[in-house]
Amino acid sequence: MLWLYAPRLSRETLYAALNDYVEPRRQRARDELRQFSELLNGPTPASAREAREQLQRRDEVAQLVAGLDQFVTHLTSVLDQPGFQPHPTTGRPSVPACWPSCSATVPGGASWSSTAPS
Repeated sequence: MLWLYAPRLSRETLYAALNDYVEPRRQRARDELRQFSELLNGPTPASAREAREQLQRRDEVAQLVAGLDQFVTHLTSVLDQPGFQPHPTTGRPSVPACWPSCSATVPGGASWSSTAPS
């Protein structure tokens, strides 16, 4: 999980988070998904339970990849907007698209928008 300290949030912080943490994690997840695809196309698992577990894990990784893809899309669209600057006192960006609803990143499954301070 990646946490950013809002009062210190800047364009550079968001680019560093994207390049140093999010993109490498997205690549690892894509690699893992590719390995699951190869595994599922290979020999049949020894048991039905093992096959179900492999399919479930593949689906979880696919959801992670989709969520990371969506987060990168939102983050880059915000960073690409001319004049983007976080709010000077709260650190929160003035463009709410930077904070997509992503239940995987908030404990308890709540969306970011329902847990973000106003």
